[in-house]
Amino acid sequence: MKKQTLVAALIALSGFALPLRAQHQHHATPQSQTPTTKIDADFQQQLATVYLQSQSLLKAFVNSDAAQVQQTARDVEKALSQVNMKLLSGNDHMSWMQQVKTLQNSLQQMSARTDLTAQRQQLDLFSETLYQSIKQFGIGEQTVYYQHCPMAREGKGGYWLSAQQAIQNPYFGQKMLTCGSTKEVLP
Repeated sequence: MKKQTLVAALIALSGFALPLRAQHQHHATPQSQTPTTKIDADFQQQLATVYLQSQSLLKAFVNSDAAQVQQTARDVEKALSQVNMKLLSGNDHMSWMQQVKTLQNSLQQMSARTDLTAQRQQLDLFSETLYQSIKQFGIGEQTVYYQHCPMAREGKGGYWLSAQQAIQNPYFGQKMLTCGSTKEVLP
């Protein structure tokens, strides 16, 4: 009986530890990770469209233009709505369902707010989730620079995804345009 209880406790703890480790995996040493299962190329292309559309959102943040952030967030949300989750199955499908909810919510919050600081809070959550999606599913041959500014969000740090290696900090715009570093390059 004690052995069964111990095994059950270990299983429960490992189930608890895995989500925590996955949530903070990006803080580890940068490395490339490719999807472990075969992901439909159409799904990858649709996700790539979301990523490419998000670059306009990034530019609006770099320009510190709250009205443009609102508009481009709607554009990214439209691209996100075109991603066909039926192209995924099993755990990939379930994972995407969680990720897409977070992405949609972040974009809706950006488009509903006129305050740039509040919009930038959502940028971090959006970027983190899109990063996880791209790592899990891939986006074909697009290069993604996963970048970070340790001073963003009042010293909490902030991440973003960029199509270019040169740093253009969306959290501070022209005030500190080149503050940050590339943490990982995704193929």
